Amino acid sequence: MLCFTKYQAADLSAIELQDHQQHIRDDDPAGYRAVAEQIALAPSYTIWHAAHQRPLAIISTPVVAPGRVMCCTLLSRDAAQHLLGITRIVQNGLQRISARRIEAVTQSNFEQGNKWLKLLGFQLEGTMRSYDYRGKDFNLYSIVRG
Repeated sequence: MLCFTKYQAADLSAIELQDHQQHIRDDDPAGYRAVAEQIALAPSYTIWHAAHQRPLAIISTPVVAPGRVMCCTLLSRDAAQHLLGITRIVQNGLQRISARRIEAVTQSNFEQGNKWLKLLGFQLEGTMRSYDYRGKDFNLYSIVRG
């Protein structure tokens, strides 16, 4: 059974990130702690496996401009086993966001991330070349209302 709670900075230390996101923690531990604090400033939630009390996902939706929200998701290595439940919780949360535009990005060559964003209802807008500090390309997705 899955449940979700309001995010707390300690949740980021407790999550075992999926391999594709592990670089976030490994490349810059001080920066990772700063990320934990930044996530806490935005509307953010942690999805838990109730029996194991381990975080499966952290979802943050900071407002980046009036009427525009960025959906940021960190998934654990165990998330794939619970992806249907996580997807339903995130879809429900996305429906409650009143912003006209919700954006999300994922690495262009990360097939599972691209598929999941489409499943959540995001539409591909394009590729942002050399988007992150490592020079990796990312795809920009959005949900636009009205």
